[in-house]
Amino acid sequence: MKENNRLQDKLSELEIERRINEKNPKFYTDEAVRGDLATKDSKIDEDDGWE
Repeated sequence: MKENNRLQDKLSELEIERRINEKNPKFYTDEAVRGDLATKDSKIDEDDGWE
């Protein structure tokens, strides 16, 4: 199990490095990511634990 976790971490690190070094990264609009939710008002929950 430890070896599997180590390999997954390494794979993630390599993917991050690849994305950082990408010359022409693809950007997504809010609508493309969140669909119809992007056009609706968001409610902020002050007690959600985020600072």
